Amino acid sequence: MTTKKARDTKASGTRVQVPSKDLAELATVSHDVAERAQAERNVLEKRSHRNSHMDISNMNRLNHLVLVTLDEQRYALHLHTVTRVVRTVEITPLPKAPEIVRGVVNVQGQVIPVVNVRKRFRLPEREPELSDQLIIANTARRSIALEVDAVDGVIEHSGEEMIPMEKILPGTDYIEGVIKLEDGLVLIPDLDKFLPLEEDQELDASLKKKR
Repeated sequence: MTTKKARDTKASGTRVQVPSKDLAELATVSHDVAERAQAERNVLEKRSHRNSHMDISNMNRLNHLVLVTLDEQRYALHLHTVTRVVRTVEITPLPKAPEIVRGVVNVQGQVIPVVNVRKRFRLPEREPELSDQLIIANTARRSIALEVDAVDGVIEHSGEEMIPMEKILPGTDYIEGVIKLEDGLVLIPDLDKFLPLEEDQELDASLKKKR
């Protein structure tokens, strides 16, 4: 009988066996997301040079979003903010970090804070699972890692299709807008507001002490 090859990984301090097939599928998703994100960043950069006096974020053009799931609710991140997708790994606690920060992970030599998305959106807490994934994304101030249940792929939508959250529920924190798909609504988080200035400064101080 042929046995499936597996590779060791860690989650929540426990060593487990992850099938190589799953790792290969995740690597493919990560490569596809990262490749498409870089392509979109290149396009945005070229457009910004050609339209230096225009706000290209408000231009009517197709946007690419990375679709993710968290507690059966779907969210989407702007593709150009995402750098990679990795399987969840052991998170190192960060003393005196903001409550919203679960700790840090090492991704290719870069120490990245992990933001507790569940706490930010006031969802029920649960223990990390082996199927969870980390999305490494860029905000205006730093790179952060977001824990999600699953990454469902990349979708396209026009800028006109997004309904700003201010029109639906003014004062809603952390959500930029909503788009409608055939099978339901998708919330688009505003990553630049995930860590308010006070929490961001507190995180900076904690990271400096760790170094």
